[in-house]
Amino acid sequence: MEDLQYEALTKRSRVIHGQKHVLPVAVWLQENGQAAVKAPEVGRGLQGRLQSTEILKVLQRLCAIEAIRELPHPGAPHPRVFELVPDHAYWAFVVAMATDATHEYDRASESSSHL
Repeated sequence: MEDLQYEALTKRSRVIHGQKHVLPVAVWLQENGQAAVKAPEVGRGLQGRLQSTEILKVLQRLCAIEAIRELPHPGAPHPRVFELVPDHAYWAFVVAMATDATHEYDRASESSSHL
């Protein structure tokens, strides 16, 4: 995810969710294509932009709206695992937000190339 896309998603996320990291994490989860993920994988996927505590807060928020579910956790030292609920309506919204952020990124890139 490019920096401008990430920034566009954080702005939208703050307005929609009251927390700037929800949409970037959700978009990464949706684009990643894995059925289940661990918080450290999300961190790597977002190129270290978020600390693990922030990622877990976002994953818990996505659990609260039932877009993902936490799988049974065997305890430390194993990371917590979260599974996407693929037919949840939230994912269609995430696709739309990702598409819109990509278009915003493309427009910004075109503007800067004309300077």
